[in-house]
Amino acid sequence: ARLDLENLKKKPLKEELEAAQLEVEKAKAILESADRKRAVLPELVAKGFVLKSSLDEAEVKYLEARVALQAAQFSLARVAADAVAVG
Repeated sequence: ARLDLENLKKKPLKEELEAAQLEVEKAKAILESADRKRAVLPELVAKGFVLKSSLDEAEVKYLEARVALQAAQFSLARVAADAVAVG
């Protein structure tokens, strides 16, 4: 019985798994938005409507969003693995 209690304490809650899944979805949306902005800016820079620094900033935001998505996916995989390993 004590072993079951220890396993129950280690097992991720359904809410933890859902929260990790939501973080992945949020990170995907942010990445898609950053990618769209990054795709539009070169033409606007070429036409002189936007400064090149805005394009550089968009590139940084895109890279940050990619890293955030990778971190969220890793976190989800860890939570999901805990659920399988203990369950």
